[in-house]
Amino acid sequence: MLLENRYKFRKAINGAMALNTSKAKPPDLILLDIMMAEMNGYEVFQHLKANPQTKDIPVIFVSALNETLDKVKAFSLG
Repeated sequence: MLLENRYKFRKAINGAMALNTSKAKPPDLILLDIMMAEMNGYEVFQHLKANPQTKDIPVIFVSALNETLDKVKAFSLG
């Protein structure tokens, strides 16, 4: 869908890669899965918001998790 609408995007296969690429070339927006290998999306989000280079990048959580607690946790992180 992103390609069809001519959006440019980068894909990270894990949290560390997402953090490194976001610092090297900050994106306009991050779509972040909660369920990720090695480091979950909540942890990645906390690292992004703690770094002055990436703290202002908007993040949209994407997840198959459907529990109210998961949504509350994402909103409580900011």
